[in-house]
Amino acid sequence: MRGGPRSASLGAPAGPVSAIPVQDVAPGVPVDGPVAALEATMRELHTRACA
Repeated sequence: MRGGPRSASLGAPAGPVSAIPVQDVAPGVPVDGPVAALEATMRELHTRACA
């Protein structure tokens, strides 16, 4: 995995494209998050992907 701040905190290299907010991609679409209940699961997925 390559990408944002979480990847950088795991030692992954910077990605080949810039990260942009979902609101810039899909203006007017409701976005809710981050979801605290999913933080541990997502961290584990990112940790495995960056290993």
